[in-house]
Amino acid sequence: MNADAAPPDLNDVLNRLNASGPRYTSFPTADRFVEAFAELEYKQALAQRRSGPTVAARPMSLYVHIPFCETLCYFCSCNKVVTSEHGHADTYLNYLSREVELHTAELGAGQSVSQLYVGGGTPTFLTDAQLGDLMSMLRRNFKMLPAGEYVIEIDPRTLDSDRLDALMLLGFKRLSIGVQDIDPAVQMAIHRIQPVEQVV
Repeated sequence: MNADAAPPDLNDVLNRLNASGPRYTSFPTADRFVEAFAELEYKQALAQRRSGPTVAARPMSLYVHIPFCETLCYFCSCNKVVTSEHGHADTYLNYLSREVELHTAELGAGQSVSQLYVGGGTPTFLTDAQLGDLMSMLRRNFKMLPAGEYVIEIDPRTLDSDRLDALMLLGFKRLSIGVQDIDPAVQMAIHRIQPVEQVV
């Protein structure tokens, strides 16, 4: 690319790239949700996981979706609730705990977990106390392996060194940092303003 060339017109780029792309953030992927896989089949799959030949050899991987965001990013197509009311997360975490209990009733408590990914939305929408409640609930129901990979998505706009310390104490070993673009014009267009200095 010629360094002296003018930057492309943002509207031209948006018009050229304005097309549907494949989803890559769904867990499980959308093509796994079919009418033939109903409650009975799901319970059978959990029972097979509980007592099948791979139960000891293969620890589980968990994905926990935290759907809350304080602002809407225009590029996002994830399941989300845009709100500044952090109390909504308490209700959600109560329902999530009930869902985990339904799973462990079929699966058996204490299944080994070697990977945890907490995504969203914006998981750092949760307070440190709410994240602590989430991790305690998961540890009550699953055996989190000491050498496991425990990841949380973060919004760099919601982070400081105290928050990073809290995440480490909760057991997170890796961060997934949301940086869609560093161009201020693109950030404005996608409604995700985060200067490079803030990310650094």
